[in-house]
Amino acid sequence: MTAPGASDGYRPEIDGLRAVAVVAVILYHAQLGILSGGYLGVDIFFIISGFLITGIIEAELAAGHFSILRFYERRIRRIIPALTMMMLLCVPLAWRLMLPDDLENFGQSLVATTAFANNVLLTLTSGYFELATDFKPLVHTWTLGVEEQYYLIVPLLLAGMFRWGGRRLTIVVIVSVTAISFVVALACARYASTAGFYLLPSRAWELGAGSLVALLAKPVGRREAPAAAGLAVIVLSLLLAGERFADLVWPMTIPVAATCLVLAYGRDGTMTGRALAWRPAVIVGLMSYSLYLYHQPVFAFARIASLDQPSRATMALLIAPVFLLAWLSWRFVERPFRDRDRTRSRTVVAFWLVSSFMLLVIGGAMAATSGFKARWPELAERDAGFGAAQNEAYNLSAFAFRDIPLPDASPKIRVLVLGNSFARDFINMGQASGNFSHHVVSYDEKTCPLRFTPVEHRNLRNADFVVFGSFAKRCLDRWLPGAALDTGARIIVLGTKNFGWNNNAVMLLDPAIRYTYRAKVLDSALATNEFERRAVPPAQFVNLLGMLMDGQHRVAVFTPDHKFISQDRQHLTSAGAAYVGSIVFRDPRLQALATSVSSSPGSRK
Repeated sequence: MTAPGASDGYRPEIDGLRAVAVVAVILYHAQLGILSGGYLGVDIFFIISGFLITGIIEAELAAGHFSILRFYERRIRRIIPALTMMMLLCVPLAWRLMLPDDLENFGQSLVATTAFANNVLLTLTSGYFELATDFKPLVHTWTLGVEEQYYLIVPLLLAGMFRWGGRRLTIVVIVSVTAISFVVALACARYASTAGFYLLPSRAWELGAGSLVALLAKPVGRREAPAAAGLAVIVLSLLLAGERFADLVWPMTIPVAATCLVLAYGRDGTMTGRALAWRPAVIVGLMSYSLYLYHQPVFAFARIASLDQPSRATMALLIAPVFLLAWLSWRFVERPFRDRDRTRSRTVVAFWLVSSFMLLVIGGAMAATSGFKARWPELAERDAGFGAAQNEAYNLSAFAFRDIPLPDASPKIRVLVLGNSFARDFINMGQASGNFSHHVVSYDEKTCPLRFTPVEHRNLRNADFVVFGSFAKRCLDRWLPGAALDTGARIIVLGTKNFGWNNNAVMLLDPAIRYTYRAKVLDSALATNEFERRAVPPAQFVNLLGMLMDGQHRVAVFTPDHKFISQDRQHLTSAGAAYVGSIVFRDPRLQALATSVSSSPGSRK
């Protein structure tokens, strides 16, 4: 039996299904609030890819003319030219709009995407200081990494299994690989969610599901009920599935199974097939690859060039240029390169090699020079630590205070700081502003451990001040109503902070006004701060954001000597720590820590 879609000819309803997937992804990434489950479009693409590739390979193997070289040539023609053109068009925009940290990250992504490994890069660089995905023009290419890594394995596997054991052994192996991948996805969801989201081992089950449909579905299968039910479930999933749904593997089987039903039974003889084969949907589906390629760069660069978060109306208007760029790419790049009569194989390979070399050189230079930091001398002035990952390194320097034992008695004030990267910012504020030079400071990243180690318990008992650098309601409910733990320390909760939407756009301003610009605090930060302010007793809450904002909820971006307070809009640079520290220690709740030399208030101990 040949696979559906292999010998039966072109299936326009699959392009219609592609259109559903790509429109869902575009609307979701535009953040229009229309499709809460629009990210599922990527999963639909994975299933379609597994289905089509397996069907093509099986048909060629059955006919006895499968060629691995011809298969990879088709993949190169299909993927490389449009992808390369998109990345080359992004380079001048990135150079013009991005600050060094962001440009360095973009350069790394150029290299990783060229090597079809951006999914690996995103896994390795995830964390507190990761550039927000909204500002990453190439973040979406992680899916190409997954697919191309899959394509490196599956054709060889299918060819070997067919020749050694026929279809039966092939099906057994694909079922086994799919099941193993599903188990890996379950484990990653619990222990390594980032890796589970980006990497092939935990994503292969979705491509495998499509492969199994190609191997098992009968080509004469036309059933109205399962096809219609599958499409209905897909639409409902796109409309209703929230972001938390993406981290739950078992629920993901619902839209995956629904997509498989449409592929197996929603042929053009059914109502579902005819609906998906609607001509406008098919046209969008034919352009779906280029639409996917260009939507994220358009959205990301628009955000990068904006001083404030773009409105939904602005993002909706940007969909028009996405379609224009996609049509140009499909008409003048995709189609010519896929046509063997118009573009010879030698030309395709030469284009691939030359363009890849260019992108590797450009991306490597951006990464090696820390985003060409020398272009921004005002950022490096009198800052010996200026360079790659300087802000992350500065924040992490507070680890030097981790688990320092607080003495049972001391003429110095004993300060225990609890929390995450914001807690480390507080330590750096105290250090940079000269307010911790005569105190004993200890840091513990475990904000609310269920069990205390002897050192932790001793520090809690001996601390004069316990400062929460990040809000943890589960802990504070236990701590704040009278300090239920065995400690007589004064408990302080430091509020959140935020320095606007986007530093890249600030640097586009004329220098005459750039350094006095005040950024609008994000609404999400204002909401968080208000929640914390209401949840914590006034005597224990330091409203840092309130101290930094003016009446219009705007904050300074630069220190008086023209240094960024925060490069990532959340964590403090060394200059920012000194500046903010000089402000926050004026708060009456922290004045005891702001004295240059102080006696311990710990007569109780």
